[in-house]
Amino acid sequence: MSELLRVRGLCKTYQHGTNTLTVLKDLTFNLPAGDFVAIVGASGSGKSTLLHLLGTLDRPTSGEITLAGQDYSQLDTAQLAEVRNRKIGFVFQFHHLLPEFTALENVLIPSLITGSDRKKARQHAEFLLECLGLADRLKHKPSELSGGEQQRVAVARSLANDPLLLLMDEPTGNLDRANGERLFALIQDVQKRTGVAAVMVTHNPALARQTSQTYLLRDGKLVVVSETDDTSC
Repeated sequence: MSELLRVRGLCKTYQHGTNTLTVLKDLTFNLPAGDFVAIVGASGSGKSTLLHLLGTLDRPTSGEITLAGQDYSQLDTAQLAEVRNRKIGFVFQFHHLLPEFTALENVLIPSLITGSDRKKARQHAEFLLECLGLADRLKHKPSELSGGEQQRVAVARSLANDPLLLLMDEPTGNLDRANGERLFALIQDVQKRTGVAAVMVTHNPALARQTSQTYLLRDGKLVVVSETDDTSC
């Protein structure tokens, strides 16, 4: 598989008065197109910080991030927003759905913002919701959906613009075990159907082991985890 995401020498520090907090240091990472990997690590290890950097929500202190040949450091704020809107999908622990809109409308919004053809956008939104088991819930508003269903709508919305990269921060974190496993199975299925490359941060080692590769974020760097390693956090 060809390389989609390339990270070299990534560093992120925060200054608190005279103290410097180093969260990520000299981190190097490759993600092939269509791959699905998990990142585990202790709370506060920098997992969410890394996702924010990969998703152009923040800028690194130093280092290089390249997505599909575009070096983030060479892009201005408007160009980064364009990459974020068209090439990257986000799923967070909380669904962040707009309560006044239906499931279908919530998924349509990203496509309409970018000026996509409304008919094609609607067909794609319906396809994604159907893939996630929500074919009979298109006209329901978030308050009429269960927690697991709301999160499935959020996953569909993240894929509305056919992104190259899907970033997920604890996507099952607000769900009980059964619903979390059900959602993850659906995420796996839709990821394979769409071919999007995915990076998932999770505290759940059982889910992490079901991806193609698990990385442990420790001391500011990513370490490849083998099947026999203990990834409990």
